[in-house]
Amino acid sequence: RDFSPHVVILDIVMPEKEGVETMRALRKLDPNLPVIAVSGGSRIQAQKYLTIMEALGANHTFKKPVPLDQLIKAVREL
Repeated sequence: RDFSPHVVILDIVMPEKEGVETMRALRKLDPNLPVIAVSGGSRIQAQKYLTIMEALGANHTFKKPVPLDQLIKAVREL
């Protein structure tokens, strides 16, 4: 809450607090915070998660592995 990042790169499957829950919390704190969501789940599962993240307001979504040039482009855009 005391830290104001310029952009957040958020993995969806995490051990303690998964990405969808984290995204909802981020949106409550700052609805305008730029978020890039990534998922490395199975092909179907990853896309399902990414679609949810888009609905929650993620600015960009990527399936892992994310090509570095695309990630850098997205960060610069945001």
